[in-house]
Amino acid sequence: MTYGFDADFDDVDSERVDQDINTGVRTERDGSFAPESRFLSSGVFAQDEWLLHQEWSLTLGARYGYFDFGFEDPTTGEDEDGHFDALSGSAAVAHDLTEDLRVVATLARGFRAPNLAELAREATFFGGTELPNPDLDPEHSLYEELALELSRPTWSGALAVFHDRIEDVVGSRLVDPGTPAAGDETYLRDNINELQLYGAFLRGEARLGGATSPWAGELAAEYTYGEQEDDFVDPVSGTKPFDEVPAQRIPPLHGWLGLRRDVDALHWDWARCSLNWALEQDRLSPQDLADPRIDPEGTDGWITLDLDCAGPIDRELSWTLGVHNLLDESYRVHGSGIDGPGVGLYASIQFRR
Repeated sequence: MTYGFDADFDDVDSERVDQDINTGVRTERDGSFAPESRFLSSGVFAQDEWLLHQEWSLTLGARYGYFDFGFEDPTTGEDEDGHFDALSGSAAVAHDLTEDLRVVATLARGFRAPNLAELAREATFFGGTELPNPDLDPEHSLYEELALELSRPTWSGALAVFHDRIEDVVGSRLVDPGTPAAGDETYLRDNINELQLYGAFLRGEARLGGATSPWAGELAAEYTYGEQEDDFVDPVSGTKPFDEVPAQRIPPLHGWLGLRRDVDALHWDWARCSLNWALEQDRLSPQDLADPRIDPEGTDGWITLDLDCAGPIDRELSWTLGVHNLLDESYRVHGSGIDGPGVGLYASIQFRR
């Protein structure tokens, strides 16, 4: 049995000062977030696993989530507040087909409350504006997955296929096209459509040179195909321009390939060299095509090289050190709107009792 709770509270103070570059006059204004913005996220959860038979096992989990928000409407000065709550859960049945191979079927009901940025933050990008909406509904999803897991003395792997249906997806709806010049459109965050996501992922690890070899190869890959359904009817053309079209900001086929060496040293456990990669994504939704943060020709593929190592300091402390994007490649994760970082140094200290 695994159980617990979590709680997170955000109290946001957002300020902004506009300065006329000709006169130097500075004018104080409200920041991106509405005044007095606050957001509480909390939940309790439990999960347990039962051995139903020598070859069958069942895992059940449940979570109750409660979310509360509030802010002052910068236009009217009135208080806006609300809350969301839901009970969600999952069930997974595993069956051992052989000593090394098992199949796992999973069914899960998901829930996502609108976050504070969607409820109370006015965002700008390349001259365009996304307006908040305190009347958003939460998203709900139904997720199904079927996986095969194989474990051998020198290698292991898993292959899974999945489907996820997400209702009341929070997105952006165009409310003002602005002038013919691109970048001054106005969007309103809204529950715009329903998504159907299909995909597969693969992961594996193999000892190179035998079960006692310090060298291991690792790989992972994932592919997602998304389609959205939307009942919005264009009053001019009478068509449904956002129905049965590619879903918004779906990642391309992506993954990573790693070579790890276990190190038998006093304060050093392992070192890894890894390639992170993504193919081109040119299957774009109408929202992607209208978004100036995304190239209308699609997002180029990319590869980066990372070096990482880690080890213990004592029984309670451990360290991790890495150099990421070692070759200083220029790349952009699809849908992020900004280029990825160049060469970077990553370091961390972990404490565990």
